[in-house]
Amino acid sequence: VLVQQGLAPAHPEQLSDRQQQEIWSQVYQFWARPNLDSATPPPHSTGAAVDVTLVDAHGRVVDMGSAIDELSPRSFPNYFGPGEAGDQGDRTLTFHRDRTLLAEIMTAAGFLQHPNEWWHFSAGDQLWAWLMMQRQPKTAYIARYGRV
Repeated sequence: VLVQQGLAPAHPEQLSDRQQQEIWSQVYQFWARPNLDSATPPPHSTGAAVDVTLVDAHGRVVDMGSAIDELSPRSFPNYFGPGEAGDQGDRTLTFHRDRTLLAEIMTAAGFLQHPNEWWHFSAGDQLWAWLMMQRQPKTAYIARYGRV
């Protein structure tokens, strides 16, 4: 994706140290660093995080405006919202409506959404605990899961 967006050369050996750092900073907006520390495992390794999308009545995946795991600003949950960078008319408002529906469904089930990924939801991991404390600062929350 970064090559397609003109953010990286096709051959990694052509990257300068600065370019490598820029790419890693973008990657880590979306992906958890590998970590063997049992106190801070990656969320998917705990069984407490899921990547989900919507399907229509015929079982077809709904176009949400970007692919799961896409490394671009389009991955942010509100990218297509009214007044946001991706707001470009009816089609993008449909993306926003569908992303909002997904978030509402998952929140009603006890999950919280990753702030940078429309598809990633957590219930009981470190991100979930941190997001809960942002919402209710006077309540202490801790992750309920360890490494699987």
